[in-house]
Amino acid sequence: MKNLTDEELVALYKSGNSTAFDEIYGRYKGVVKYYCRNLFLIGAESEDIMQEGMLGLFNAVSSYSEGQSS
Repeated sequence: MKNLTDEELVALYKSGNSTAFDEIYGRYKGVVKYYCRNLFLIGAESEDIMQEGMLGLFNAVSSYSEGQSS
C-alpha cells in the first residue's frame, strides 16, 4: 500500500479496507503532531489535542469526495 496515492487509499478505505486508513494515519501522524504541538487548550493535555487532530483526519478522509475538496 506504500505506493498508492492518498486518493487511492481513501477509495480503498471507503470500500471497506480498514488497512488503508492505517496507511493514511501513518503518513499524516507526523503532520498532525507538528500542528498540535503549537496549540494550547486550558484543561487539555497534549494527547487530547493530538486525539482531536486525528479525529479531524478521520473526518476528512470519511467525507472526502474527489474533485470537490481542496
